[in-house]
Amino acid sequence: MLGMVVGEAGGTTYREYIDAHLFGPLGLTGSSYCDERPIIPGRAEGYEVVEGQLMNDAYLSMNQPGAAGALCSTVLDLLSWSSALRGGQVVSTASYGQMTTSATLSDGSSTGYGFGLGLGSLEGNPRVSHGGGINGFNTMLAHYPESDLDVVVLSNTTGAHPGRIAETIAKWVHGIEVPAVLEERLAVEELGAYVGVYELRPGLELTISVREEQLFAGATGQGEFRLRAQGNHVFIPTFDDAVRVVFAVDGDRAASLVLHQGGQETQGIRVR
Repeated sequence: MLGMVVGEAGGTTYREYIDAHLFGPLGLTGSSYCDERPIIPGRAEGYEVVEGQLMNDAYLSMNQPGAAGALCSTVLDLLSWSSALRGGQVVSTASYGQMTTSATLSDGSSTGYGFGLGLGSLEGNPRVSHGGGINGFNTMLAHYPESDLDVVVLSNTTGAHPGRIAETIAKWVHGIEVPAVLEERLAVEELGAYVGVYELRPGLELTISVREEQLFAGATGQGEFRLRAQGNHVFIPTFDDAVRVVFAVDGDRAASLVLHQGGQETQGIRVR
């Protein structure tokens, strides 16, 4: 809808507007609205893995995502874009301040999201970031203001983990140790202490279960993932080595957990 507003206010189409007012003036020659029909030199093909087989990604007309996506770019252009955005070349300093200020819910909790940008931290290092995903492609762009570090990761395979890769790169640069992921074996009886349903927020629950001597977790409306034991009631999910699920065990069962993800900590209380 915002893309339609931009086009209407500018007296043109959204795609023509961003070419004339953003990509052109900023010298982003490798960026464009990603129409399917034009031949774009160096354009990457998108892939996905289906039942262990690498295949071309499913077709998606770029008329569908519109202003919610549908952009082609490069690592170098995105580095330039990040610098221009925070340097006052795209929006005013005041507007960028709004983009990098987390919204607050009615209960006083922070959303960790500003006007179009995610806000978090990495081991105490503030981070402004946003990822993207569409058929055949996954991306991450992150800026660390205190160290003036930008990290861009682009992948042309669905199911890749650019956020994980970007965070690992940032840890190397900041001198943060990247610990090895363990795979401790626990008895079914030990795993049973974590089984239950934990409320992360109203309407969002994390269900922990045991299957084939392995611990699994599944959030409301999402698929399951396996949890790998690290010791001291800490588990790492298979989908992202940077995420931690830490259980608080009282007696012989967990009473709550804390989900560490994307620089945010979310507590879950066992409800059943």
